[in-house]
Amino acid sequence: MSQYPYLHMTGGRLRVKLPSIKGDEADCRRLEHILSETAGVTRATANPLTANLLVIFDPAITSHQHVLSSIETAGFANCDNTGKSNLVGGQPAQTTKRLTTVVTNHLMQAAVQAAVERLIAVLI
Repeated sequence: MSQYPYLHMTGGRLRVKLPSIKGDEADCRRLEHILSETAGVTRATANPLTANLLVIFDPAITSHQHVLSSIETAGFANCDNTGKSNLVGGQPAQTTKRLTTVVTNHLMQAAVQAAVERLIAVLI
């Protein structure tokens, strides 16, 4: 559990800092949804500004370890030294983002080139 910059557990309550959700509203909502479907979890609140996650659960139904396991399974716990999640759909996050950028740029260049070629053909 040392992979978390901050982790505090009491009966039925877990607060953990997850740098992978910082600044990402969509990831926060996705994590909240995943945890809300975990048996025994009554509330999950993720804050993209602070990167904190608060989970309230019934300790008679689930445990701190099970909640942490759910976070890990969803790919939000494994952080590299940049604080961003190493996992996005099982792939390294930085590689996935880089690949997305390269593919998007290539497609845009191809579309612009095709448009210019058509325009030149019309003008000639």
